[in-house]
Amino acid sequence: CCSEMIFVDYPLKQTQPIDLIGTFQNFINQHYGSATWGNVSTVITKVHTMRRDLDFASIQERIREKNDICEAVEGQIIEYLRYCYMIDANFRFEAFHAKHIQLPFPWTDSFDSKRNLAFSHIRYEMAALLYNLALIYYYDAMHLIQRIDDNQKKLAIPKFRRGAWCLMEVNSLLPTLPMDPKYLPGDFSPANIHILYYMMMGHVYQTMFTVFERDELKLGRPKIASLSKEAFANFYAAKDIFDKEKPRLAQDLVRKLSARLPYYAAYYGAIGFFKMSKMHEYLVEEKPLEKHMGSCLGYMRKAQDVIKNCASQQALGEMLAELRPPLADLAKKVNDAVPLLAEKNARVYNHPEPKPTELPDIEALPENLKAAPAPPADIKTMPAEEVAFSSFSSEEINAYFREFLDTLQKRKEELDNTLKRFSETRDSEYQKNFINYLLSYEPGQTGKKELPPELKSNIQTFKDRGGMQAYENLISSVKQLGQATKVQMDDILRRLDEEAKTDMRYRQQYGSKWTAQPSSVLTADNLKTLNEYRNMHQQGFNANVMLEGKFQAFKNFLQLFSGDWNWIVQQLPGNTGASQIQANLPIVNNIKEMNKKVVARQSELDNLHKEYTALLVDNNILGAARQKVGEIVTKKREKAQVFAEVFVPIDQKAAQINKFVSFSLVFC
Repeated sequence: CCSEMIFVDYPLKQTQPIDLIGTFQNFINQHYGSATWGNVSTVITKVHTMRRDLDFASIQERIREKNDICEAVEGQIIEYLRYCYMIDANFRFEAFHAKHIQLPFPWTDSFDSKRNLAFSHIRYEMAALLYNLALIYYYDAMHLIQRIDDNQKKLAIPKFRRGAWCLMEVNSLLPTLPMDPKYLPGDFSPANIHILYYMMMGHVYQTMFTVFERDELKLGRPKIASLSKEAFANFYAAKDIFDKEKPRLAQDLVRKLSARLPYYAAYYGAIGFFKMSKMHEYLVEEKPLEKHMGSCLGYMRKAQDVIKNCASQQALGEMLAELRPPLADLAKKVNDAVPLLAEKNARVYNHPEPKPTELPDIEALPENLKAAPAPPADIKTMPAEEVAFSSFSSEEINAYFREFLDTLQKRKEELDNTLKRFSETRDSEYQKNFINYLLSYEPGQTGKKELPPELKSNIQTFKDRGGMQAYENLISSVKQLGQATKVQMDDILRRLDEEAKTDMRYRQQYGSKWTAQPSSVLTADNLKTLNEYRNMHQQGFNANVMLEGKFQAFKNFLQLFSGDWNWIVQQLPGNTGASQIQANLPIVNNIKEMNKKVVARQSELDNLHKEYTALLVDNNILGAARQKVGEIVTKKREKAQVFAEVFVPIDQKAAQINKFVSFSLVFC
């Protein structure tokens, strides 16, 4: 029988039989037809039988005494859970879903057997099963750590780790249930889950400490102390949660934990510092120049403090009688050692004693000794029969895949529009900058060239508006008006500021007798309007600076356009003399070379677009996309996240095209 020294008698959750076969048969017949039910009836019957065979009332009585059935029950629960994960992947239980199963799973609160909560969701069933599985691992491991054989003790370590994983899985499942957390049973409270989790991880390191302590000389005191440090950290975390949540926990659980948690925290916290003290005491003689006696005394005092803090007089009174002697023995060793070490240090060594905060922390565990929660083998491996359920989700998957294809088409249309705008922009720029006119120029050609009609129209508009003189006058007038406007706005701002200062002075001078509204209230609208005009003035000023810069940059060309028409036509390439033709030739040749590059980039862009279009009809990509989209249903994943993953290869190609287009627009 498991010793009272270490055993916390956690009760298992209990359940009642349910009509799993009838519920699934009615649901499948209604939504998928009787032929479909015939394909899966054997599997559903198997699931029903597995659930029925889990008699947790009889299991509870048996595992309290010994662990001979623990492994078999662990296997039973894991096998049933695999089918539960399969059901969760292929059916919907949320009431808002059009095709949802209404099947309440009844489970008791293990701390209050009269409280029975039935909830229609397979994840509620899974959470209850995982909780019980964690407790069975706990019972199994607690039996094992009492064995004399160290190899038997070591077998407890993976069981504690699996139990801890089950509790974290419960913790992740519960928030996904569409129910108010306040209605959850007490054994599903975050406090209970985390206390049990930290206790199990504490027992992992406690067991390692117990086993490896026998090889202390081989492993070294620092590593043994590190194991006790990890055990203490987990036991203390459990105790800390327990102390804070005690009023909200079941009273029977409070009594059991009060009898044990202070012991675990005090003993494994103190024993680590005790061993560090002993290590420094040994080094006093081995390395006398390093002044280890001060650290030896400091660690012993820390061991003393841990026992005082974790095992108060009240805690000792509530502690199991069997646990008091080992803790009392350690406390006596520590309390006896402190004055002896202090006296020895003062009399012989006089080494400085570091403050508790200055003592080096116990070193971290090496990677090969670290432990983490570990899932039971194959617990999430889908049964072979899972393939029979694929048709249940196909209709929903089809709907999501159609949505994916619609989105794909919209993105294609957006990209096509981008390419169309690029082509239109290029043509517009060529026309606006008379590139086509220059490209048609050949040095050997004869005959009088005329101005392009659009250029001739623009020059005429320039002349009609007054030519160079009119533009120079306009720029000068705008600049003068801008300066005058700024002076006026600065003056208004100065007056508002003076009014605010006057208001403040009168308020200080007359106090409550000054009843006028504050200046900040009266002038708020004025300041707002003024700031708006100041912003508009700044925008106008910036635009004028830009316009003046462009005017100066193109002044020579504008002067050219100020001449008469015959003179302007004579300046065209082909109408000038041989020397002028030769002078214009490098410019024309440069433009032609640039045009060749533009044509080459257009060809590259066309090829990229062909590659993009090919992606959209690639059966391999579409097949992989359909499979990935199916995870929205089969794995209950977020649609936005799945769509983002599916579009990765397509978006990468689109991004490449957009980047190419952006660069090409600058290039052009």
